[in-house]
Amino acid sequence: MEQVQLKFNSSIFKQILIKDMLARGIPIALLFQVLSHFMYHRGLLDGIGISLIVFMLASGLSGFFKWKMKVNKVKAQRK
Repeated sequence: MEQVQLKFNSSIFKQILIKDMLARGIPIALLFQVLSHFMYHRGLLDGIGISLIVFMLASGLSGFFKWKMKVNKVKAQRK
């Protein structure tokens, strides 16, 4: 059981931080900034910090819930 828990702890770091926050959050924030630059005639770098923070947190939160559902599914299959 301890080995399974250790595997889940390393997978949560990999999935949430790398796959969700970095691989999804940053490109979505940059895309949002580019679209708002062309649609609303704002500066390209106006608000990039806020966009990065918000989209990375949102991606991390969705990644946590996806990981939690995955863990619950694996636990249910073992019972």
